Amino acid sequence: MARSISDYSISVVTLCLVGAFLALAGRLVFVQCFRNDPTLGNLDTLLSNSRNTRLVHLDQRRGNIYDREKVPLTTEHRYYEVFVDAKALQPEYQRDAVTNIVSWFPEQDTATLDSRLTFNRENNRRYYVVGTTTDDVLAEYVRSLGRPGKPLRGLAVKERYEREYPMGSAASHVVGFINKENVGVTGIEMKYNSMLTGAPGHVRVSVNALGREIRHLRDGYLAPRNGVDIELTIDSYLQNEVDSLIDEAWRTTQSTAAWALVYDCRTGEVLAMADRPTVDPVNYGTDLESWKNRCVAFRYEPGSVMKPVTICGALTAGVISTNTVIDTGHGPFHFGGYALRDHFDGPGHPRDFIRKSSNKGTAMIALKMGRELLADTVQRAGFGSRTGIELPAEDRGNIGRPDKWTELNLTRISIGQSIDVTAIQLAAAYGAIANGGIRMRPHIVRRILAPETGKVLRDFHPEASSLEPIFSPKATRDMLEMLESVTTVDPGTRAHGTGRRAAVPGYRVGGKTGTAQMLIDHHYSSSAYHASFCGILPIDDPRYIIVVTLQHPIGLHGGGDVAAPVFAKIATQVARYYGLPTALYQEDVFDLGTPDPDPEGLLDPFTDRNPEDEPNFLDIPEPDP
Repeated sequence: MARSISDYSISVVTLCLVGAFLALAGRLVFVQCFRNDPTLGNLDTLLSNSRNTRLVHLDQRRGNIYDREKVPLTTEHRYYEVFVDAKALQPEYQRDAVTNIVSWFPEQDTATLDSRLTFNRENNRRYYVVGTTTDDVLAEYVRSLGRPGKPLRGLAVKERYEREYPMGSAASHVVGFINKENVGVTGIEMKYNSMLTGAPGHVRVSVNALGREIRHLRDGYLAPRNGVDIELTIDSYLQNEVDSLIDEAWRTTQSTAAWALVYDCRTGEVLAMADRPTVDPVNYGTDLESWKNRCVAFRYEPGSVMKPVTICGALTAGVISTNTVIDTGHGPFHFGGYALRDHFDGPGHPRDFIRKSSNKGTAMIALKMGRELLADTVQRAGFGSRTGIELPAEDRGNIGRPDKWTELNLTRISIGQSIDVTAIQLAAAYGAIANGGIRMRPHIVRRILAPETGKVLRDFHPEASSLEPIFSPKATRDMLEMLESVTTVDPGTRAHGTGRRAAVPGYRVGGKTGTAQMLIDHHYSSSAYHASFCGILPIDDPRYIIVVTLQHPIGLHGGGDVAAPVFAKIATQVARYYGLPTALYQEDVFDLGTPDPDPEGLLDPFTDRNPEDEPNFLDIPEPDP
């Protein structure tokens, strides 16, 4: 006969099982939550130990860029981004949140915002920015309303920084700009991006089962490290003046591009660097050509501004002296199947070749120098190598392979054809002539400073490019006299140099014009030119080098006609700004006369040179039969 189990027995067994489970659960709670905790039995403690942790990132400030007088070229504008976490905001409090938001940001529409938050919650889209403010009080108020445990939990504030450029497009090719991800893409912003950026901080936050932050359990705090500040060598006043003048020249000559720089030959500091077309550092667009700093990242044939380097090298080596007479003959100089033409015929001295920009005379001097000496002069002057200026994408130029230069190459390289240079290389080379033969390394960063404290982390000191002068002091003194003759009228012969429009009333200046045919589709153009002037101020106590180049000006295209006047205007501003002592001239020195239709007697082009064929960049085809 089967035995039946009474209801009483079932109840006892059930109670025992429930008791066992409760004991086990209690033990687990004790082990996980209450062991070694002085606040046993506290519900908040139970909830706090049933917690999650998350890492909160703390933004850093990007370092600023200043000019040499600590005038800010960039600033960091702080603002607050107000947003709503639709998942954290309780539905019953959504209407209150919307009402508050619309009162803070009237541009928001109540119905639209309410539907957007509902949509985000239903579709698991959490964060929605509702507005921005610079009001610290409002930001703290919003933050207090949205703290964990408050009815409007889900409202939050994020501190943001926006990059601003007080000088606008002026110096934009030097300073550069950052993209939407706060990464520098040009200029100093790019070159020193990691140092300017700094590093974000973080804090580990604990949140209990109710979503409340447990503030006393914050750990893992790492303070954000702000980016360094950078002080440049440029002077914002001069920068604005040069920017304005190069912009005026670019527009009036209808050039496709234009650039200019002011360089201190004693220290190697760049005081101003301007480029057209320019770029807006805030709305920079997608035209990559406008981003390019043509003073350092663009190579071009310099033309006759190369002649002083050639002749100064010959004077230094003793191949010629200032009294050397060279007969250039009459008419074109035929050599290697090609002709050189200019306005100078007959016997002449090196001074005559500089003053009248003689292709023939300079080429004949180059032949006297020979390949090794000319190559050594060109390379020691810095051509074919990067200067090391603290800007990205610096071009090294191109001088080809000197060991492959032919005598025909010498006649062209010496006058600035068949090689490519940059404006900063020209400034440094002329700086060596002005500085007794010592070439200083160009630089545009003056100091790197620690954030907040301003402590100098790195100081950039003047630095010579080599231990030995590249030109002898006597050769440079002689060349300075020759360069001055380019900008003046000879009181005896009444003859003028090709750069008479570079003259600055009240100041002694010197320099050299250059008009180089542009290479288009592998052929020299007969209508497109690079017009340049490289000048020195003041010539009797050389300090400032000014390089000006206009690309493809319409109408007058000679360096003496379009670039020299820009030099004169810039030099005038530099002289006045630095209070240079004046020097009196005869009044007729500044008689500018009429423009020369072909001031430098341009040479016949080489018709088949291919610039892409780097190893044979200077190869010249055989003459047509």
